[in-house]
Amino acid sequence: MYGLCSSFDIIAVQEHWLLESELYKISDFHNDFYGIAYSAIKDRSEKVLIVGRTRPHGGLGVLVRKSLNVRMKFIAVHDDCRCLAISLLFPSNYSLLVFITYFPCFSVGHEYKECLLDCVGFIENWINCYPADGVMILGDFNFECVEGVAGFEIFQSFADEYSLHDCGNVFPNQSSEGIYILSGRLGQTVIY
Repeated sequence: MYGLCSSFDIIAVQEHWLLESELYKISDFHNDFYGIAYSAIKDRSEKVLIVGRTRPHGGLGVLVRKSLNVRMKFIAVHDDCRCLAISLLFPSNYSLLVFITYFPCFSVGHEYKECLLDCVGFIENWINCYPADGVMILGDFNFECVEGVAGFEIFQSFADEYSLHDCGNVFPNQSSEGIYILSGRLGQTVIY
């Protein structure tokens, strides 16, 4: 993450695998950043991986460069800790609603679609309930963005409704399958 801190102003963190008592490691990670983090692991026994069992996902966080001089405010965290919502208020009074996501890994069946729809519903709810000039969704979507992929089709329908646009490949020399940055607000594309 130190390399990201030298190149980016807002950093989404997924799968940090920290217990609630260890979350200070995100907020104190770098002197030039403010941080917020949430754990999906409620006790130490969940941190131990057991062969043949489904593991929990590892939590979310965000780092925001202090020199941006923004006010960062926690809005909400998804019940299953798959989405984190924060707001950033810039000195120009531009408000940005930011979502950090870790969507479920693709699987065939209704359980996957229900979980993904629940995540999308969380994001949609806060877009509609929290006034902001712009929206940015960062994180691991865990699906390939091609027609015929259930996760992509569900999310694309939502993104189209809110005029969210893929900001392009920000990691041109790295594989970024399933990692996307979308931004916009009711027809307004936001470029940073």
